[in-house]
Amino acid sequence: MLKLDTFTGMHGDCFAFSPDGQRLAFCVQRSLQSATRHTDVFLAGVARSELWWIDLASGQIEEVTAEGDRFAPCWSPDGSMLAFGVATSESVRLSILNVRDGRRRTLTGNLTLRGKRPFDWIDDTQVVCAMVPGGELPRLFDLDRRACRKAPQTWAQLDRLGSSTVSVLGQRDWRAGR
Repeated sequence: MLKLDTFTGMHGDCFAFSPDGQRLAFCVQRSLQSATRHTDVFLAGVARSELWWIDLASGQIEEVTAEGDRFAPCWSPDGSMLAFGVATSESVRLSILNVRDGRRRTLTGNLTLRGKRPFDWIDDTQVVCAMVPGGELPRLFDLDRRACRKAPQTWAQLDRLGSSTVSVLGQRDWRAGR
């Protein structure tokens, strides 16, 4: 089966075996037909997946959580915690589930979603992840809306005398970057 598909999503693996091999956490992606927006986050599967796990001995399947869209499950080295991303219409955050007692913590900052693994375990209790500074959204998260918000300001700059082009990157003079 792994010769047919790596099961690696754009922003993390779609499944993870627990270190003891007793459980498998996996994402089930909903169809593109359920799209309300066609952005990177949705098309990559981040904002259209459910997170489940199966006890491999008993075959019992259980949804990990129903909050938000879940992606990139990642077990702690001792198997006591499961980290995963949670995408909503307002954020993309890291969530950590204590497997033993069912308590879950979610970080308040947004993940950057850069690379194949946006977060990983350092040891049994610490996770490393890149966060977007200042509470902003990940770069591609609101790309479709960000351009519409910046366009009126940019058009106003073009109305000024002497301007033939304008940068949406905030640099007023293209020569300043040289």
